[in-house]
Amino acid sequence: MQRHSPGRYWGRIAILIVTYNRLSLLKECVAAIREQTHQAAGVIIVDNHSTDGTAEYLAGLEEDPFVRVITSEENLGGAGGFELGVGEALGKRKSSALCEADPVDFDWLILIDDDAMLEPDFIEKMEGAVASHPDHRLFAGAVKCDGRIDTNHRRNIKSRMIFSEEWISADRYDKPFTCDMATFCGLMISRDIMEKAGAPRGDYFIWYDDSEYCLRCEREAEALGYSGHIMVVPDAVIDHKSRPVEPEGDILMRTDWRSYYGWRNRYDVAKRYLGSITALVVKCEYIVLRAKSRMMARSKDETVKKQGEFNVKMITDVLTDISKNEFGVREEYQRS
Repeated sequence: MQRHSPGRYWGRIAILIVTYNRLSLLKECVAAIREQTHQAAGVIIVDNHSTDGTAEYLAGLEEDPFVRVITSEENLGGAGGFELGVGEALGKRKSSALCEADPVDFDWLILIDDDAMLEPDFIEKMEGAVASHPDHRLFAGAVKCDGRIDTNHRRNIKSRMIFSEEWISADRYDKPFTCDMATFCGLMISRDIMEKAGAPRGDYFIWYDDSEYCLRCEREAEALGYSGHIMVVPDAVIDHKSRPVEPEGDILMRTDWRSYYGWRNRYDVAKRYLGSITALVVKCEYIVLRAKSRMMARSKDETVKKQGEFNVKMITDVLTDISKNEFGVREEYQRS
C-alpha cells in the first residue's frame, strides 16, 4: 500500500498503545497502524507486565525504528500504562535509568488500548481535521463496535453541580462536534498541550484517568488561547474489539472490584475541576448509595445480599480513601 510520508505541514502524528495480556489483539492493532494510508511518525507500546507471550512478540519489534517498546515490571493498570507511555513520548519518564533514548519526534499523539483497531484512513482523516479546525488541540475519532457507534466513549458534563454526565448519542455523528471528555480510545492531543499538562494520573490505576486528563488538557488549551473542547471527527473510525458498556439496570447491582477506582477517581475529578460544592454533592451521593446497599445486605435474595455487602465495604473504602487523599492500587481491589 502506498503511504504518505508525514510532513510538518500537517504535523507528525505518533501513536501510544497500552497492552496487557491480549497478544492477538495487539498484533491486529499494530497491523492496522502499519496499514494506514498516511503513515504514523512512530508507535510507542507499553506492555503492562503481560504473561501471555506479549514480551516475546515485542522483543521481535525492538529493532524496528518505527516502534518503541516499554516493558513495565508490574501491572500499572491502564492509567499507569498511559502515564508511562506519555512520559516516554515527552522524554520525561520517572525512572532516569529508562530515559536514555531521545524523545519521540511527534506533534500529535493518539492514545489507544490494544483492542482499538484504526481504520486505514484514520490518520489521514485526523490530519484533515487538524487543518480544518486550527483552533483545536484535542481531537477524537468515532468508536464503533460491530459497526455501530459505541456512545459511551464521548461524553459531556450535563450538570457541573452534581457531576452528571451524558453520552453523545449516535445521531450526532453525522458531522464533527465537540465534547467535554473522551476515553483513551482514539483521543489525539497536540504535543504543546501535553508538555503543559504533563502525563495522565497513573495513581488512578483504572477508570476516570482519561476524564481527568481531558479536563486538564482542555484547561491548558484554553490558557494558550485554543478551544477548551474535544473535536470529534466522525469519519475517523476506530473498530473497538470490546463489548460495549450497557448502562441499563440498577447501578448497585452492577458494581465490581473496578468500581472502587471509578468511584474514588470520580470524586477526585469533581474536586479538582468542578469545585468543592460538587465534590461534596458526589460524597453525599455515595453516602446515600451506601445506605441503600445496607438495605440490600438484609435481603433474603442471596445474590442481592452479597452484592449489598460488597457495596457497603467498597463505598466505605472509597469514603475513607478520599478523606485521606489516598490513591494507587488497593490490594483487595485488583483484577481477579
